[in-house]
Amino acid sequence: MRAMRTRRIEQIAITCLLSVLFWGVGAGWARAATQTLPPERIIREAREFIMSRLPWDEESADVSILYSGEGMELPLGPLDLQFQAPAKDVQAGRVPLALYVKVSEVVEKRIRLTALVTLTYEVVKTLRPVGRGEVIEADDVTLERVSATRSDTRSATRLEDVLGYETRRALKAGREIPLTSLKKPPLISKGDRVTLLVKRGSLRITASGRAGEDGYRDSLLPVTNLQTKKTVYGRVVDENTVEVVF
Repeated sequence: MRAMRTRRIEQIAITCLLSVLFWGVGAGWARAATQTLPPERIIREAREFIMSRLPWDEESADVSILYSGEGMELPLGPLDLQFQAPAKDVQAGRVPLALYVKVSEVVEKRIRLTALVTLTYEVVKTLRPVGRGEVIEADDVTLERVSATRSDTRSATRLEDVLGYETRRALKAGREIPLTSLKKPPLISKGDRVTLLVKRGSLRITASGRAGEDGYRDSLLPVTNLQTKKTVYGRVVDENTVEVVF
């Protein structure tokens, strides 16, 4: 009876040992045969991909990746994340992305995620109401940094875009200034009396004339010679002078 009990204990001990040696090793091998792709890596590499496609510098854009998925269990092997965007140059706003997860050059997973691109840039805003036909001066405007999910190319972003320009319509205080609401004021207005200038080497001849239309710096302007009554074309030099072009 004692011998049977001893053999029974030995069998149990052998069974336990085999379980530890084979089942335990097998479970560990199964765990080692996979790798985990954490969501943090997906988000990081997606952001780097978007930043590399932006037409703006990094200080002007902020990128958030909208992804709520969990980590992925993948086979062992070289892991590569390849992203695709609808266009080569990424614009502001929501950008859909396709992610191909490759292991040893084989696509294991394909998922979709979204990038949100927010821009920070300067715009010109009015400090006071500006009436229609007024010429904007430095005291009328200021530069202000704004954040937006789209690039508004219709608004002025530099002071030189507005200073010295005439408004086509009234502008309210504290608003961005659309470029279409401005026009370059003429140096010479239609009907203004001007000096016609002819230069030939060191020879300079002047005559009085009258502008046939509004004239802008370096533009060609028809001018009637008040003495001969003939119309000639000249280049606008300043608010008083038109150089005749031959």
